[in-house]
Amino acid sequence: MSTRSLIGRVRVENLRKSAEALLGIKYFNIWAILFVIAISVALSWFPDGLANLIEKRFTLGAIKLSVASIIVVVIWLVLRKYIVSQKIEVICEEPTPVRALAIFLSTLKLHGEKKNRTSPQKLIETLIESVNHTDLINSQNTEEILTDTSWEIPYIAIRHHSPTLEYLYVITSSGNEGTTHQMELFTKTVNALFPKVKVIELVKGGVDFEDVRAVFQAVEKFYTEVSAKGIKQEDALVDITGGQKTASIAGAIATLATGRRFQYVSTVSKKILAYDVGYFSQES
Repeated sequence: MSTRSLIGRVRVENLRKSAEALLGIKYFNIWAILFVIAISVALSWFPDGLANLIEKRFTLGAIKLSVASIIVVVIWLVLRKYIVSQKIEVICEEPTPVRALAIFLSTLKLHGEKKNRTSPQKLIETLIESVNHTDLINSQNTEEILTDTSWEIPYIAIRHHSPTLEYLYVITSSGNEGTTHQMELFTKTVNALFPKVKVIELVKGGVDFEDVRAVFQAVEKFYTEVSAKGIKQEDALVDITGGQKTASIAGAIATLATGRRFQYVSTVSKKILAYDVGYFSQES
């Protein structure tokens, strides 16, 4: 094999590796393209320069080796400065209403003073009666029924996004005591209050809230489904207030990808905040 053929194969291989590196870059923009081109030139010209020196074409070889070395040094300095300038930061703000919301459904329970005034079974019966007789239901009455219950928080979350909300994805828990068995009642409750919102149980039969992997996969499924509906990640949110702590942790982890956020509803102040966790420049 001739020296030129070998150089040609090295150049092709370098371009292939550079293309793979490009596909791994999160933001496909002009800087990413220039970065890959610079790497390609440096990796291609370095063996070219060595080959030129071997062939005693000293001037051309020296030029190519010098340019390749300068490119490598410049890229190293730029990357070093960029990496040092990055830090993990949390952007916290009240979310604007979105088109798609995912929530973790907790078992319907009583809280506060209501625990002393009624029983969980009576609460369920009252709610069933309300949602099954839509002529009797109104928002104020239902809000009163849900006050001081574990479903008050998801109600507040849904209400906040109701002006634009199209899809509500509900992540239920599995098992004999899982909230998947309360999904029908929850769906009727939401339909009575927010008739324009389509309620979907994300995973039929629920997931084990203590299985971090299963919860993570459920959240990934949420983003896949909303994307298929033409909804951008910025117009979708995962509420991690409900469920168990492990479910909340897994839900938060799944939203660490760029463009994704999670929200939390304070059980004390009832204030809603969205969190965007990621690497941000210290200069920004």
